[in-house]
Amino acid sequence: MNTEDRKIQWQPIIELAILMFTTLGTTIPLYLHTDSKIDKISDRMLEMKKDSDQKFYELLKEMRK
Repeated sequence: MNTEDRKIQWQPIIELAILMFTTLGTTIPLYLHTDSKIDKISDRMLEMKKDSDQKFYELLKEMRK
């Protein structure tokens, strides 16, 4: 075998590594940022549900009087 046939082609490997780092570098912070907003929204929705349930029970009590 010729030594040129066994040469590693570095350019595609480096290009793929750069693409992977770029993808991960943009996806991970975006996920973390979005995840914290989703938690805040779900907490707010739970608060609203509790408030609406409480108002509904109060309305039922008033209707029974």
